[in-house]
Amino acid sequence: MVIDVPETMYAAGSEKPEAILVAEDEYAVREIMEKLLENKGYKVISAVDGEDAVNKFEGHKGCIDMLLFDVMMPGMNGRNAYDRIKKIKPDIKTLFMGGYSENILTNKDLQDGRVYFLQKPIIPDKLFHKVSEILST
Repeated sequence: MVIDVPETMYAAGSEKPEAILVAEDEYAVREIMEKLLENKGYKVISAVDGEDAVNKFEGHKGCIDMLLFDVMMPGMNGRNAYDRIKKIKPDIKTLFMGGYSENILTNKDLQDGRVYFLQKPIIPDKLFHKVSEILST
């Protein structure tokens, strides 16, 4: 699959690229997200599920700027992984994505200013806009 990425959507140039931890259990979706974000200049750390995401965060906790998690994953879901990571870094910015709804997230989560939701299927322009918006806050 070839995805056209508009040049105007590249991440702002900085000395250290912003790092995003992506947790997605579907291989193809995870690979596409990784490539899209890397093409925009972000550093991407990929995880196959929630448990893997927590382990990767603990190994890179000083350099991860944002979480991009699928809400529903086998084993530890995205919400539970977020809860564990939030204990380590309470101000972590997070974008959840899901194919159903944001019902797994509470109104309190969505109102705290650091947690956001995108409905799947993910449209690249919407993803780039939301990631940029989140990281700039």
